[in-house]
Amino acid sequence: MMEAVLWVAAVVAAFFVLHLVASYAEDRGWIYYRKKKASPGTASRAFLELQSLVDPGSRHVIEAEERDPESEDAEGKK
Repeated sequence: MMEAVLWVAAVVAAFFVLHLVASYAEDRGWIYYRKKKASPGTASRAFLELQSLVDPGSRHVIEAEERDPESEDAEGKK
């Protein structure tokens, strides 16, 4: 029983340390964690970059967005 309590305490302590590290990284601007939220489209840009590794032909989409991020898409939406 005592061993289980020690394991639970170790897991809680590990999560607390991980939380402190993530908060420090967020304060430095390295990651988005709790206080700051990613801008809309951040995840889609990340997936486009991954897609360009698999399909180099999709690189033109990324380059077009980098040139004019405010441009309208094919459906006329921003």
